[in-house]
Amino acid sequence: MARKVKHPGPVSAEKVISKEGPLSIVHVPVKKGCKLIDAVSQVLEPMGIRGAGIRFEGLKLAPVNYVMPTYSSDDQHAAYYSETYTVPEGIYIDYANATYGIRENVPSMHFHGLWKDGEKQKGGHILPALSIVAEDAVATAYCTKSVEINSVYDPETNFTIYDPLQKKEAAQDGRKCIIATVKANEDLLEAIALICKKHGITDAALWTAIGSTVGGDFQDGRIIEEIPTELIALDGKVWTDQAGELQVDFETALIDAEGTIHFGKLRKGENPVLILFELVIAANE
Repeated sequence: MARKVKHPGPVSAEKVISKEGPLSIVHVPVKKGCKLIDAVSQVLEPMGIRGAGIRFEGLKLAPVNYVMPTYSSDDQHAAYYSETYTVPEGIYIDYANATYGIRENVPSMHFHGLWKDGEKQKGGHILPALSIVAEDAVATAYCTKSVEINSVYDPETNFTIYDPLQKKEAAQDGRKCIIATVKANEDLLEAIALICKKHGITDAALWTAIGSTVGGDFQDGRIIEEIPTELIALDGKVWTDQAGELQVDFETALIDAEGTIHFGKLRKGENPVLILFELVIAANE
């Protein structure tokens, strides 16, 4: 894994954090006229849910504000965000992954989406507190009341990031929901396999996976050299092969620093995390 990045702070002692609880699947009505974060939190907060992976399909936002991955202008970060782009007339999100959690005891959401501008495929980091729902829609959240996602300061990357926190003892019956974070320079696919092994899962779906890698290395041989990225999981699964080894499939849309979208399956052992990756994994049984 040659592509690793030096960050400004001391290396984190704990690189992979994962917690579990019984899986809940919640259909989230997203109401027209609300800020995106409010539309989600007004459904999840009364249910006591403070950690979730949410998929959106067919979501109209107007106006919308978003940023893109880019290089840092100083030595305080290994990568950063672009200026904020505003689209007053809005966009139609074809597909998105979001991590819902808490920042300073206020609902927060990390949201990566894909949309079209004419024939051009676009994508980026949508700002949920600065974007308005333009049409009623329904999203789907995979979550557990046993785990809360909190924002914490990460000295290594000099960013505030999400970490899962066990709120109460996880029940042992039913399907497991794993909420996890993988930190800088850990291989993403290898970390997913380790998380599943830790929690005794041999067959699972990656419901949401959102974050950044150091460029990208795909199974078909393509290598993305641009270091800053934003990734969205399009499909992902964990299964056990005939030798009893856990295997991971991760099909993604990778947004590079030039705004180009790259689709494909990531190669195991060749995709270190840039800043952070947030995962919600659902056991299939």
